[in-house]
Amino acid sequence: MLVASHNLPAGTVLRAVDLRSTGLAGNRAVIGALLPSRELALALGRRLATPVPAGMPLARSVLAPTTPVPSAFTVVVPVLHALGGALHPGDRVSVLATFQAAAGGAQTRAIARDLQVLAVGQTPGGLDQASATIPVTLALPNPSLASALALAEEAGKIDLLRQGAGADAPIPSVSVGG
Repeated sequence: MLVASHNLPAGTVLRAVDLRSTGLAGNRAVIGALLPSRELALALGRRLATPVPAGMPLARSVLAPTTPVPSAFTVVVPVLHALGGALHPGDRVSVLATFQAAAGGAQTRAIARDLQVLAVGQTPGGLDQASATIPVTLALPNPSLASALALAEEAGKIDLLRQGAGADAPIPSVSVGG
């Protein structure tokens, strides 16, 4: 049977060094719920849904279901434009971009809506939070959104709007000057 070679927290992506093979005898139903050593290749690369203490057998039930990995894109935004750093994985956001016009005006428009936040970097401490930035990784339902996000990050200023009540209301483009 496969057993944990050290403590494995939930979320661990299994590697060969995380598991070892050992003999185990017991009730046929109990043994049937465990992964035999011959199925090592099926366990490698899988994520654990629950922790497995060192020396414990690897049950099939601790493996997280395999789900397709979404396309993702990381934007780096000023902390104050990311809800003051109050975003959390699982939040849903709209991405707004403000572009400066050559004639001196500006236009803000929605680049993407209802994107899931996958990860948020550490909010920096200290006195200069007004100029600090934070990386926010967003799941993209369509990878073609990446080019619009890249352009907005390079040529504009990005703001993140947390989805809330009325999340399906239109977000009109707004222009000023030029």
